[in-house]
Amino acid sequence: MKLIVGLGNPGKEYSQTRHNIGFMILDRLLEEHQIRYKKDRLYHYIVDNDVLYLKPKTFMNLSGVAVSKVYDKYAVSSLLVIYDDIYLPLGEIRVREKGSDGGHKGVRSIIEYLGDSNFTRIRAGIGSPENSELSEYVLDNFQPEELPVLKEVKDFACRLVEQFIIGNYKQLIDYYSKNNVSYSEKIKGISESKAKGGKE
Repeated sequence: MKLIVGLGNPGKEYSQTRHNIGFMILDRLLEEHQIRYKKDRLYHYIVDNDVLYLKPKTFMNLSGVAVSKVYDKYAVSSLLVIYDDIYLPLGEIRVREKGSDGGHKGVRSIIEYLGDSNFTRIRAGIGSPENSELSEYVLDNFQPEELPVLKEVKDFACRLVEQFIIGNYKQLIDYYSKNNVSYSEKIKGISESKAKGGKE
């Protein structure tokens, strides 16, 4: 069983916040495939074609509680975690096969509860604040001018998840390597258009 986890905070008040980009990507993917979540006390989930999709309801800092419960219940063979990264600008996506938590408390919780950091990650940049506290920034909604870039982020990330499902990390990184330049050019084009006031 492959496990795909999107990280975020439960509740409508958090649904459009930067910290919830992992939830947003997973929601978009399941929406595209017309799959609906089931609800459990600790998580929203669905099993489809030997893939388990999971959104923890434990809040970000305790994401590992929900993920570890799934490990106890299902025979998980590989794990992919999707989450926000304040060290990358909005629109930038990075993939990694394993590593540390990088300061992300949701990933830290997963590592602590699983006792293992060898899992694949998709990190979606959200940028960092210029004039506000970090804790406020990540819990703010995306601004209207950021939404065109956010749409492209979700679309590209969904394709990456699909490649992981087909062939694990190798297929994911191959697809990323082949398509990241064209994706980055698209993001650059949106940013340049915005700088010109949306006019070509």
